[in-house]
Amino acid sequence: MKSFLFVLLTIFIFSCKRESKQFDVLKDQSIYQLIAFDEGAEKPLEGNFMATFVTIADTLGDTIHYVPSYHYFIEFYKESPIYDLLSVLSVGDSAHFIVSEDQVFNAFGFDNLDGGSNRKVVLRIRLDYVVSAENVQDTLMAELSTRLSNEPQLILSYIEKQEEPQSYNEELGLYKKSLIMNLEGDPIQLGDQVTLSYSGQFFNGYKFDQKEGANSLEIKYGMNDQVLPGLSIAIKGMRAGESVKIILPSHHAFGSRGSIKGIVPPYTPVVYNLSIKNVTRKNNNEKKRN
Repeated sequence: MKSFLFVLLTIFIFSCKRESKQFDVLKDQSIYQLIAFDEGAEKPLEGNFMATFVTIADTLGDTIHYVPSYHYFIEFYKESPIYDLLSVLSVGDSAHFIVSEDQVFNAFGFDNLDGGSNRKVVLRIRLDYVVSAENVQDTLMAELSTRLSNEPQLILSYIEKQEEPQSYNEELGLYKKSLIMNLEGDPIQLGDQVTLSYSGQFFNGYKFDQKEGANSLEIKYGMNDQVLPGLSIAIKGMRAGESVKIILPSHHAFGSRGSIKGIVPPYTPVVYNLSIKNVTRKNNNEKKRN
């Protein structure tokens, strides 16, 4: 169902002068379907970089990797693991490719789901524009500068669309809304052992990270580099059993570099739902549970 809805949406958005091809086969045996605007569109030359929007899904249509409103600059060269795929694209084209997971994850430098796989995945690409190798760095920096300058308004617009936007309180540069409160017990203190669960998502709702249930995270509160800076700020003053929703600007999240695995791009504000499950006091091992 998800794949079907995506195809309908793509056809609607990228309706074009020439008809969409049915699925065809490339030299490397990859399968693709092309949706294009016109025959005269610009083609990339070898050595160019292709500014693309990318989504990766499994063959059932469930999204594996998706970053909204962010260009991946892909170098177009013959030794690329996805050269045959990219060679069918012109500027403005959108295409679906059924390829091996290894091809895609090696091409983008992502971590493979299972440490290396020939499993088939669906790569969805739109080629937005082409830039020369000489200009790609300046182009990327200009885009990142725009992302950074647009971030405050993006956060405010997101809050305005939420239920009870007035319930979000600004605390040390992040926005926090209490979901479940607990007025009993002492707030978390430095050195306490804290078990917490959370899920992280983009503003469009796509969930990119989750630690819940048996996969909940245990940290020693106050130690560096255990969680994002914004999560550490949000935990301050909370008690066992409490839950909050927090909006993190990029400087409290993944910053100017983005996440290590490439899932969250630079200068991207994110949303977390966070719950404190257990707190073990540093002094007397008193444990609080929700």
